Amino acid sequence: AVAGLFVYQQIGAYGRYRDMRAKVESQTYYSGIYVDGISMAGATLEQALEHWAQNVEPTYAGRMVTVDLNGSQYTLTASDFGYASNYEEVLRQAFDLGRGGDIESRYEEIQRIASEGADLAVERTIVDEAKVGARIDELAATVNAGATDAHVTGFDAQTLTFTFTEGEAGYAVDADALKSQVLSAFANGGGRVRAQGSRFLHRATDHPSGGTERQIRLDL
Repeated sequence: AVAGLFVYQQIGAYGRYRDMRAKVESQTYYSGIYVDGISMAGATLEQALEHWAQNVEPTYAGRMVTVDLNGSQYTLTASDFGYASNYEEVLRQAFDLGRGGDIESRYEEIQRIASEGADLAVERTIVDEAKVGARIDELAATVNAGATDAHVTGFDAQTLTFTFTEGEAGYAVDADALKSQVLSAFANGGGRVRAQGSRFLHRATDHPSGGTERQIRLDL
């Protein structure tokens, strides 16, 4: 009877050991492991990497901001302005949870993770602010224009009349404000922003801008 009990205990111990080893040696993420709140249980590392590359990262790298600038539209995409993510590193770290130590310690860690959970976060840089700033400066330069003063374009000696062209108002985009708008839009998922510009005169003049020619008669 004693021998039979011993054999039974040994068989039971072996069965528990076999179950323990099967869980420990699983080549999928253990239960309770999350990345960015997404359960990874049952997926292989290769499946996770492929899913992230095809379905998760594009939603961030593909963020677009359309800039309305003085009547023209320009679209900026995060992937063109320094988008970066450490998702591969984080997925590998998550996969390694519970895989260090001997079988018993690993099994205990796996049980703890299944009970308490472990959620790892991916770090992302949506855009490089310097790159966005440089692009905004380029766009602003295409529409910024200095004011011009009224100036004489001709004189008719017979009629004693001067002909002059009135001054043109300048136009300037608030590039700093536009950069802030664009960065904020990227941080909030993308969208459309409108540049704020202003018209100005180089110096005071009695004549409205518009670039038209006027004549003044000279009385002698």
